[in-house]
Amino acid sequence: MRLKEEHDYLKLILSIGGGAASQNFATVAANAATRDSFGRSAKGLVEASGFDGIDSESAALPLEASTDTA
Repeated sequence: MRLKEEHDYLKLILSIGGGAASQNFATVAANAATRDSFGRSAKGLVEASGFDGIDSESAALPLEASTDTA
């Protein structure tokens, strides 16, 4: 965070997932409860760590992974 202190115009974004790192994200994205839990946890991590935001990506989420019907 020292770099941000020296350059206050910088925005630090926490990035989770993408590419090969997305292999387990289907479990998280499978239903509303796990997505909500992930969102709350990620928000807490961002706020506690001083990041300005979060970027999460699941590059290859299979359609059958979702159990939501709406």
